[in-house]
Amino acid sequence: MPETKDPLDPARQSPPSAGGHHRSMRGVWPWAIPTLLLVVGIVSVAFVRTRSATAGAATAPGGRSTEDILREQGSDCLPCAQRNGCFDPAQLGGTCESTRGSGTTCGTAATETAICLKTLDDIFRSRCAATMQLTPCLCGSTDPAACLSGAAAPAGPVYADYGCDFKSASAMKIQGDFTDQLFGAGQANALVQCVAAYSCGCFAQRSP
Repeated sequence: MPETKDPLDPARQSPPSAGGHHRSMRGVWPWAIPTLLLVVGIVSVAFVRTRSATAGAATAPGGRSTEDILREQGSDCLPCAQRNGCFDPAQLGGTCESTRGSGTTCGTAATETAICLKTLDDIFRSRCAATMQLTPCLCGSTDPAACLSGAAAPAGPVYADYGCDFKSASAMKIQGDFTDQLFGAGQANALVQCVAAYSCGCFAQRSP
């Protein structure tokens, strides 16, 4: 698979060391947007989508866990995540079950754990990260530069999950919290970025 840089995946540009410590997404996030997007993003273009940002009401997918979802993606997906510290808080990892709090904009009973599990499941079900990049999950068929700068509305299959958990329909705002592990959707993104950084076999098993 050709290596292409994704503005929402800074970890793909500098894979973690062999020792297992993957880089904090929060630390590198401000530098992840290409220069072009920083220029055109100075002026944010407001937009209103017919599709509500609160439409991604969260429910845990079939009672499955973080490990269950990764196990379904391929024989080495879960073992690879485990051996490379993707679940380990000491290595800036985590699981959906470790994400605390409630995402009330995703439903009155929604917890961040449930939102994380739904987001993680939606990413793999839609295969939007099949290229090991997450920009298609937010932007879909919308031009990435226009999407990420706020000039055009996102159309990705996980946009509703991001909108409700990050409490915004704006791609510019969503980018700012994209891998914040205090959010369920942010934890799901961080997990996907970690397994992508280690080239775990997680991205070719399931159909939409």
